[in-house]
Amino acid sequence: MQHDMKESADTRVINGSVIKDAYATGDVNIDEVIAESDALLQEHKYEEEFNLLSKFSHVDNDELLWRLARVYCVWAKVQGERGHDHRRKELMEEGFIFAKRALELNNKSPRCHSWYATMMHFTSEYRGLRTHYLNAFTIKEHYETAVSLDPADAISLHSLGYWHFSFAHLPWYQKKLLAVLFRTPPSTTFEQALEYFYKAEEVAPEFFNMNLVMAGRAHWHLGQHQEALDLFKRASHVTPRSPDERLAYAKAHEMLKKMAPEKHHR
Repeated sequence: MQHDMKESADTRVINGSVIKDAYATGDVNIDEVIAESDALLQEHKYEEEFNLLSKFSHVDNDELLWRLARVYCVWAKVQGERGHDHRRKELMEEGFIFAKRALELNNKSPRCHSWYATMMHFTSEYRGLRTHYLNAFTIKEHYETAVSLDPADAISLHSLGYWHFSFAHLPWYQKKLLAVLFRTPPSTTFEQALEYFYKAEEVAPEFFNMNLVMAGRAHWHLGQHQEALDLFKRASHVTPRSPDERLAYAKAHEMLKKMAPEKHHR
């Protein structure tokens, strides 16, 4: 699941030196740390956010802990872009610990459920297909819980769309593995994936170019190529500033190039 888009939050920029001085004296206002964290995310200053929040990893505050999971996830992806795959894995594993702690502290928080699901997804990738698929239902349940707690949670809606797309798009040999693992294997369609992608757009229009790309891919697999073309064009016009946005930007251009011959023969 692509998950490093902006969280909706009221943010205010806190003078970094104020927090630094407060940290040195032990007189830290966690609400100010959280506000600074969100401000840094909005500015795509992931390393600064990572360095800020890492100082407070011992604090049992669910709002701070799910943000720690968030920044560890994003910073892991940055490391992956740089070719540091081992560091990416380490950061994802550490981020999952923060997500688990956050959920244990507050199971009524949509963000805690959403980030728990996201970090379970990314850590499952390192444990083989069997574990990845065994965790799939748990991941889906937590995203669904997040949406039930906050119907305007565009990120979780997108992630549910991605979940349905992934299972609708499975190659035959992975479907055979699912038949072995589950009495009733996950069964879904590209249409179901599209429902979630469009719900996400309804609550937060063009909040994330990857949502447009994934909706376009679902339309493309359904043979609805004009709808797909329009979505890929929209996604390709976004200036990418984060790992997921860069991935979506590249995928949009890849699909546009792939569809160019079709357009030429119309």
